[in-house]
Amino acid sequence: MGYYKCIDISNWQAGIDIGDALKKLDMLIVKATEGTGFTDKQCDGWIKAAKKAGKPFGFYHFFRGRGIAEADFFVKTCKGYFGHGVPILDVETEECTKAEVQAFVDRVHAK
Repeated sequence: MGYYKCIDISNWQAGIDIGDALKKLDMLIVKATEGTGFTDKQCDGWIKAAKKAGKPFGFYHFFRGRGIAEADFFVKTCKGYFGHGVPILDVETEECTKAEVQAFVDRVHAK
């Protein structure tokens, strides 16, 4: 088994030449949502570019610790991506409890 070339990007990388980047990548992971109200405006365009280039993609939710509420927002906002890309949960803080993370995962799977 080899390594895959992959990056994760968000609105912080707005302005990059995604077409050029995709030529060098095996997969693209894109930030889609955060918390219960933030939608990354770059997400849809980058996912469309990945699909056009024939590259698999992942779409992620940046977790803020409110399990079920965030899961509902993620599923509602990203409904067109499920079944086409890989849903990912990005947890970067120790302030989130394992119970809230599990509640998020369980809710996404249930929906």
